Amino acid sequence: MIAFNHQRYIAQALDSILMQKVNFDYEIVVGEDYSTDDTRNIILDYQRRYPDRFKLLLHSENLGASQNQIQTLRACKGDYIAMLEGDDYWIDPFKLQKQVDYLEANPGFVITCHSNYNLLPNKKLELSKRIISNDELSIVDLSKGTFISTLSVVFRNHIILEFPHWFYNSPVGDYPLFMLLARYGDIKYFSEPMGVYRIHTGGVWSNTNLLTNISRWIILLDNLLTEDFEDDVKRNLIDQRLLNINELLIHYVKFSFWEEFSNLLNKYSKDYPNLKDDWLFLKLPEVISGKGENAYSTIKECFNQALINIKQFIRR
Repeated sequence: MIAFNHQRYIAQALDSILMQKVNFDYEIVVGEDYSTDDTRNIILDYQRRYPDRFKLLLHSENLGASQNQIQTLRACKGDYIAMLEGDDYWIDPFKLQKQVDYLEANPGFVITCHSNYNLLPNKKLELSKRIISNDELSIVDLSKGTFISTLSVVFRNHIILEFPHWFYNSPVGDYPLFMLLARYGDIKYFSEPMGVYRIHTGGVWSNTNLLTNISRWIILLDNLLTEDFEDDVKRNLIDQRLLNINELLIHYVKFSFWEEFSNLLNKYSKDYPNLKDDWLFLKLPEVISGKGENAYSTIKECFNQALINIKQFIRR
């Protein structure tokens, strides 16, 4: 568990771990990232009540989510690791037992995960859209886009001996971890929801601007594409990156953010030669008459006409 400023939620998260009914020993490893609220005191109180259950990493300064996650993972010594952030919680007391039993019985699998509920700010529970049927999946499936909620995962420990250099500053920590693990075996997905993901203004991901999240995801995919994955996995990552690039381009066109639009277009036009065609010449043929090398210069030359045509394009 990594925790930062989770005083309102951390007790429920820890109680949901302590309620687990299992036939094996486990420890709760918490990386407390120098919270400015009462999170640390609450965790220390749980350690006093359950001294043999907790291992605490109490950082003397704020490391950030990525560094905190890496240090906390390295402190885990068990055969398996389950992940739960300090503002989420589990609802099935047999969750850990089910997942560990499956990994024990199926040595070809490295990750188990399950569906979950989202707890909305209005306190309503909704089933996550990530839900799929009970299935046995592979890294090829995962490379098409994540279906694993961090709170749902249990995976084999001692597989990744060293993280790639880019992982230490990754804008997203869970998906690349799961991709690196999935190199070594398959993924079991349980369709029953066994946990709750809390959507609130203090959440690291849910409180971040959508465009920032998309930009972070593109950086993450760029990092993953430096790894030596199989060709079919790389193709899926490339396709996934293109979808996210398109999302940003759509936004920039709608709001006439021309410099951002052109910077993104030029950055990825070598990887996707059809981007210029798709965005400048096919969708807006009246705007651009020639295929200039620099998209921004071309757009700037006919900015006024472009603005008129794009407004018409949006209405259509």
